[in-house]
Amino acid sequence: HIDSSSIIHPSVKIGPFSYIGPGCVLEEGVEIASGVQLIENVEIKRNTIIGPGTIIGSIGFGVERDSSGPRKTISFHGEPMKMPHIGGVFIDENCHIGALNTVVAGAIDSTYIGKSVQTDDHCHIAHNCIINEGVLIAASASISGSVRVGENSWIGINSTLMQKIQVGKRNTIGL
Repeated sequence: HIDSSSIIHPSVKIGPFSYIGPGCVLEEGVEIASGVQLIENVEIKRNTIIGPGTIIGSIGFGVERDSSGPRKTISFHGEPMKMPHIGGVFIDENCHIGALNTVVAGAIDSTYIGKSVQTDDHCHIAHNCIINEGVLIAASASISGSVRVGENSWIGINSTLMQKIQVGKRNTIGL
């Protein structure tokens, strides 16, 4: 399925059983493997490859509780409420996103994947993350909401980066 509101360059290759939702933009030389889902408002710049079964632009785990009183970092009272995610996803040029990855839409601004980022299979990048140019992310890494990763860093296999932390340039995060 390709939504009529999406803009797709004629050179784009789209594998079978893929879904391109509303507001998506795919530039020259993009390759979408089989079973990829671009849910909504996903922009992919030129010469980027998206691996099979990857889901990009879905609503993530942004949850708050409707408890009275001052806001707490982790609240245990009140009903859980899902936050809207209207920011979309922006993937810059020359990236390679592996198989079975998830990249979640930003809550307000787009989740950003910088130029020449490479991810292995089974990686998760949550809402509002900024993954800068040249970052390498190994298999099964999980990057929680609003994390920033500096240029040319290496995120090792099974690493977990917690909410809102910042990793500087040229760092290695082990498993």
